[in-house]
Amino acid sequence: MIIPGSRSPKNFNSFLCPLIKELQELEEGVQCIDGRTNEPFILRAHLLTWTGDVPALSKSLNLSGHNSYKGCHFCMIKGTCHPSNKHIYYPSSAFCNIRNHDDTINMGKLIEEETNKDRKDEMIRETGIKGSTVEWRNWIILFSLPLLKVYLDKRHLQGWANFVKSVKLCLEPEISEEQIDDVQILLKKFSDYYEREYYQNNGQCLAACKISFHYLLHVADSIKYCGPSWTHWQFPMERVCGILQPLIKSKIKPYSNLANMLTLLQQFYMLPFFSISKAIFKEKPLKQWSKERVFSTEGYEEEFYSPSTQYSLLSQEHKHLIKFYEGSSNINRNDLEMEVNNYGVRYGRLRTSDGQYISSCCIKRNNKIARNNYCAQIRRTIDKLAHRPNAPPQLIIVDIYGIVNYYLVHEFNHQVYMLAYIQLTSKIVEDEYGCKHFTQFRSKEFIDVRCLDHCIGFAKIDNKYYIIDKENAFDDSNWENIGH
Repeated sequence: MIIPGSRSPKNFNSFLCPLIKELQELEEGVQCIDGRTNEPFILRAHLLTWTGDVPALSKSLNLSGHNSYKGCHFCMIKGTCHPSNKHIYYPSSAFCNIRNHDDTINMGKLIEEETNKDRKDEMIRETGIKGSTVEWRNWIILFSLPLLKVYLDKRHLQGWANFVKSVKLCLEPEISEEQIDDVQILLKKFSDYYEREYYQNNGQCLAACKISFHYLLHVADSIKYCGPSWTHWQFPMERVCGILQPLIKSKIKPYSNLANMLTLLQQFYMLPFFSISKAIFKEKPLKQWSKERVFSTEGYEEEFYSPSTQYSLLSQEHKHLIKFYEGSSNINRNDLEMEVNNYGVRYGRLRTSDGQYISSCCIKRNNKIARNNYCAQIRRTIDKLAHRPNAPPQLIIVDIYGIVNYYLVHEFNHQVYMLAYIQLTSKIVEDEYGCKHFTQFRSKEFIDVRCLDHCIGFAKIDNKYYIIDKENAFDDSNWENIGH
């Protein structure tokens, strides 16, 4: 942890000495016991990569700050200073002279050996070497393009779309060499667009060209060296800091207080692994819920939640229910009209098999700021060759979207079904920027709740409904395979 401001440590290496010694011991090997076989072995651990924010990197790498002429931690680019506003500008470049370990060490030794202070300061300026949120992600990949389409010209939208596409690729849990090249191309296009439209070779606009835009040119290289962005970005560290700050209760000795709190929490976490914990903490019995509050049945992992009520279907709803059973059974329609009753139990909420919650229109609050959590993505299996009667079935999964009106528990043919009554959208159109939208809602129908995948949002802008899908903002299909 680095203390910012005037009280920050001047010689940061002195604080790193204990860490360096420990890392050296781990590289040489330490004696350990295999808990499974009870056999001794030598454990060796090697540091492959590490990361930090800009101030931390400046301190730990002995580099000058981001306001210096050579403020980039990746390459040797030299910024230019405008005489009027004193702002350092780093021009966009297709080729960057990347820093390497040996050159940095050699330059550091030369600076350390220099005894003349003025000459040493000049060498620091020349070399750059010297002795520092998730909501933004959602704005970028979910909301920005649909909302900005109303206000920006096409050239500005296209420039911003390049950045959005690159961010989505960077968020992939697994990324290929081709995708890394795409990230480099897209960010270079965005950088060129930004300089062309906002800088315009006008010295008065240099303040808009911050070093963070230059860092975009090194994102692809960082992914090549360290892996996908999620393996080395700072979001986990920010979350840890957010967790640790409330634990500090003492202003006089905050670090001792924090260490004691963490030790105490770890001791509580370890208690369940000891048999004595059962005598100290009595096991709480599982709470039993009535069917009016929580409902599930055999064959379903999903659960319906209250409010619930006995419900008689309207005439049109009854026809839609008959149509559902017609497609899922071999009984002809005439018999179904006689056998399918028009009553059941209506519920307001659903818990999907993977723990997500989807509400329904029947319990929505009439409030403009109330959360819209009854729109859903539906995954349906269809026969791609259904129009060819003699062709063997070719089943594919397609994604459709709709609004959940309510959930229904219905019994038919001695079997209990958990259904959702939904209103589907019209045809989904994807524009040139990758935004999915539709123009209206169409027919209603019953579906099995196992087809409901997750909750989404519909944002109405002008005469179009844009789909805000946080779950599928990037391809997360490979997340479950990570680590296997």
